[in-house]
Amino acid sequence: MAKNPLIERWRFWLDCQLSKGTSVLLLLLLATVITSLVIVTIAIIVVGAVPNNDMTVIDTMWTVFAYMYDPTSVSYKEGVWAYRVLLLIASLVGVVVLSTLIGIITTSFDSLIEKLRKGKSPVILTGHTILLGWSDQIFILLNELIIANEYHPDNAVVILADKDKVEMEDEIRARISNRNSTRIICRSGSPIDRTDLEIVRPQASRSIIITPSDTGENLDSMVIKCMLAILKTPRTDDQLYNIVTSIKEERNRSAANILGGSQAHLVPADQIVAQIIAQTCRQPGLSQVYSEMLDFEGEELYFVDGQDFVGRIFGDILLSFSSSTVIGLKRAAGDVVLNPPMDEVVTDGSSIIVMSHDEKSTVTTTHEFNIDFAAISTSRSVQSSEENFLILGWNKIGELILRELDQYVMKRTVVTIVSGAELTEDLHVFQSGFSNLNVSVLIADHTDRVVLGGVSNSDRSSIVILADKQVSMQEADAKTLMTLIHLRDIKSKLNHKINIVTEMLDDRNRELADLSGDSDFIVSNKIIALMLTQISENRDLYDVYSELFDAKGNELYLKPIIDYVVPARPLTFATVIKSAAARGQIAIGYKKDTGAESAVFLNIDKGETIVFSETDQVIVISEE
Repeated sequence: MAKNPLIERWRFWLDCQLSKGTSVLLLLLLATVITSLVIVTIAIIVVGAVPNNDMTVIDTMWTVFAYMYDPTSVSYKEGVWAYRVLLLIASLVGVVVLSTLIGIITTSFDSLIEKLRKGKSPVILTGHTILLGWSDQIFILLNELIIANEYHPDNAVVILADKDKVEMEDEIRARISNRNSTRIICRSGSPIDRTDLEIVRPQASRSIIITPSDTGENLDSMVIKCMLAILKTPRTDDQLYNIVTSIKEERNRSAANILGGSQAHLVPADQIVAQIIAQTCRQPGLSQVYSEMLDFEGEELYFVDGQDFVGRIFGDILLSFSSSTVIGLKRAAGDVVLNPPMDEVVTDGSSIIVMSHDEKSTVTTTHEFNIDFAAISTSRSVQSSEENFLILGWNKIGELILRELDQYVMKRTVVTIVSGAELTEDLHVFQSGFSNLNVSVLIADHTDRVVLGGVSNSDRSSIVILADKQVSMQEADAKTLMTLIHLRDIKSKLNHKINIVTEMLDDRNRELADLSGDSDFIVSNKIIALMLTQISENRDLYDVYSELFDAKGNELYLKPIIDYVVPARPLTFATVIKSAAARGQIAIGYKKDTGAESAVFLNIDKGETIVFSETDQVIVISEE
């Protein structure tokens, strides 16, 4: 049967109108009601079926409208049969329109609920922190931001990730128990899509942390795309963006720096983790110091207005704070320097960098601390020059660790690498010109007890276990735990103190492994997450960490206490600070050995009396 062209045209027109959305459909329903109302009213008047001669046209129209949606409003006995039939037609139209209207409202409500569930509604906030992307670092970042905002009510953290909103909220609810006054808001979308990015209002945010996924290729390219999407959105004020992220590959850092300029702070993740591992395997306990400094629950870094110290030399203000430790200066020109020359004069516009438990403790004092000058030591202990390192497992930061070690150790220092993975791609690393390292490689399963027994001899000064990043996070940590269990057993039977530095990926697994307190654990994801959070809260800290993790600048060192003060006699920590200052160093705390375990104490009250033992160490910021 041939189709009627007129009907086909009408159907096509109707399809086009309905495709325009709910508003057009509502207009069509309104037009249907009005048209039906007018036609039925005219028909009643034309056929002379008006039941009452006193009814006007408006009265008749109102009666028809009322019957369309409430047939009981007109008595069955009113009017002639023509009148009743016309009202019946009107009521059928009313049923169709009302049913359609109810369907539209229900569908729209369901669509609204689905949109809210998918996290597509815009965030109407200002001064919030944005987390872009989803990884295991998210939970560390959230915990730290909650602690940082503990005394700042009504703070908000907004997460935008290419993940279901409900799934994100469920995972956060399971991992984050106490949110204090911080609101956590999740939105679903791609961080590199400008349309999705507008949902979280980056232009009104206080800071933005980009956290790429734990897995996948070209993670740095995703970070750069996120930065491009952000910087394409102009801010609502005259402030610069505070974008904080990590870059894995050093070769990508220059491009990201050019793009971000002064609006982005890029943390070289692998380089920093490698440096911490390299330093910790030579100085047991150093990882605890870094964790304490980076964790908001520990000691934090603050910038104090230096106006009260203008004209004084730096060495004279080290004891100007009772509950805070002075560690450096931010000069008037804007450059940050840790452990500046003790005779440097503080100028107008400078800030004092202090370590303190919280911002309330950063107050000066006029109290004179007791200094036992007779207890200040002038001796120098002889450090062992022979070092023998064993690296178990291999990943891409292995080369960086070797490069770092090569800058610190004596010539002909032995490094043995044991890994079950083929290292042919990295052989050029071991054959290239190290100045001080003598590197050898053994291809073997480093989780095997027999292999470990053969390489873990008493000559080893330090053993480093690197995580296998070719497998999942939990599987990698499981292999690391098995290796650590064997090593601890071998170590106890050798009755020899060997420093073990372990790289782990999940902080929960670190808590499982940290039973005896005899090992340093470097949770690479946590270290970088802590640093990102600190910089997001105070962008000036980027320069502090840049110098602290630069091999050419001032770094953290653990020095024997006997080089600074005479042990076994009561003295104040101000005495230790004075002794370190005489050597051009800043003492920020100490490490105390208590048998098999050790504890780190930072930012000591200057007036606190301490009795040190010969095995204790001073934590200093120094160039060497």
